[in-house]
Amino acid sequence: MIFRRSLLCCAAFCAFFISGCGLAGTEDESVTLSEGYSNLNLKDAVIKQYTPDSGEWKELRYQPFDIIEGTVDAFPQIVESLGETFLPEEAYYITFRNLYAKDHPELANGQSSDTDVVGVEKLCIPFAEAGDMTDELKQKAEVVVYDTQKLYVQYSPGGRMKIISPEEILSLAEKTYENGKECDMYYYGTSVTEADLRKTQGVYDKAYPVGGRELSVREASEKIRNYLENNDLPYVKNHDYRLVDHMVEIKQYSDTAYGYIFRYSHEYDGVPLYDDVSGYMLTDHQEESDHYKYVKHINPTHFHAGVFTDGDLDYVWSSAIVSSDAQVTKISENSLVTYDEACRIVSEFLSPDYVFDVDEVLLQYGMVTGYLKSDAKVSADTTDKILAVVEPIWRFTISNPDVATWELMYIYVEAQSGDVMLEYVEK
Repeated sequence: MIFRRSLLCCAAFCAFFISGCGLAGTEDESVTLSEGYSNLNLKDAVIKQYTPDSGEWKELRYQPFDIIEGTVDAFPQIVESLGETFLPEEAYYITFRNLYAKDHPELANGQSSDTDVVGVEKLCIPFAEAGDMTDELKQKAEVVVYDTQKLYVQYSPGGRMKIISPEEILSLAEKTYENGKECDMYYYGTSVTEADLRKTQGVYDKAYPVGGRELSVREASEKIRNYLENNDLPYVKNHDYRLVDHMVEIKQYSDTAYGYIFRYSHEYDGVPLYDDVSGYMLTDHQEESDHYKYVKHINPTHFHAGVFTDGDLDYVWSSAIVSSDAQVTKISENSLVTYDEACRIVSEFLSPDYVFDVDEVLLQYGMVTGYLKSDAKVSADTTDKILAVVEPIWRFTISNPDVATWELMYIYVEAQSGDVMLEYVEK
C-alpha cells in the first residue's frame, strides 16, 4: 500500500501521484530541505516558493453559474458586443438526456434494472425554449451556442467562451458550413509544428504567410496579446490576470495560407497558475473521507487565441477565470501551510513502507474545482456551492511512484486547508 489506511480506504490501490510546481513573483531561495521524513527522499528536490508582487496571497472564489438564468440576458449582449444582431433562432443550448433501460431495452443487458442508465442522448434545445426544459435537462446543460456562418460563439458556465468566424476558417480549409457542427480552429488544417515557447529556441523567428503576408510567430503573438490586453469584450478581457506565452501550434491550410494558435498561461499578482496538468486525478481518498465536502480537482487555466487572417484576432477559447465577478479575499501569511508542514502532510499521506523520490516542490497559485459529494447538505446561506477557487497550492513531483504503469505522481496540498489532491501520469 502506498497510502496510509487512515487516509485511503481503497485497498485495491497501490498508488502514488505526480505533480509539478511553478514559481512566484519572487522566488524564495531561503527554504531549506526538510529532514526526518523517512518515506520522502528530498535530497535532490528543487524547492521554489513564489511571493506575490503585492506581498499578500489571495483567494479568488467564483460562485456557481446557472447556465439558463445566467445566459437569458448575458448571451444576447455577448453576441451584440461582437458586432452581430442577436437572432434567437440561431442560438441553442447543448444538453444531455439519460436513456433508461425500461425505455430502451435494445441498449440494456440481462442484468439491467428498469431504472439503470443505458445510454445518453445529446440534445440541442432552442434558445427561446430554455424555460420549457425539464430539471434534468437544465442540470445537464453544458453550453449555449450562437451558430451562423458568420459567427460561432460557444459559452459555458463560469465564463469560458469560444469565438470564431466559420466562413473564414472553413474557406481556408475548403470545408462546407453545417449548422450544429462545432467550429474550432484546432479542427482544421495540418499541424506543421507545436512548440513550447518557453523552451524551444528559434520558434519566435519563424514566419509564414498569414492573411496574405509574411507574419512571424513573435509578431503574431505580440499583436494578439496587445488586442487581448486592451479589449473590452466580456469574458475575453483577462482583468487582473496577465497572459504569458506558453505554446504555439502552426497550422497549414495551403501553400499560401497558414495560421497560428497560441496557448497562454496566467499570472496573478506576479505568481503563475498551474497550467500543465496532464495526468489523471485519483479521488478515492476524498470520497472515502468525511473531511472533504467536495471531490476536488486541479484545473489548468490555459487561454487559447489564434490568427489566420490579416486581423488582430480570429479565434478565442478563453479560460473560465476571465470573469470579473470573483470574490477576492486576502489570506493571512501565518495561516498558510509552510514548506515543512507540507512535507509532513505528504509524508503522512503516503505509505511509510516506501521511499518516494521528490524531484520538485513548488508553491504557486492553482485553480481548484470540484463537485459536491452526494451526501453533502447544502443550504442557500452556505458557500458550499463553489464553482472554482484560485488559491495558493503546494505541489510535490514524485518520479518513482512504484506503480508499473505510472511515470510520475503529483501531490497537491492546499496551502490554506492542508487538503490533499492526487494526480498521476501514465507511461
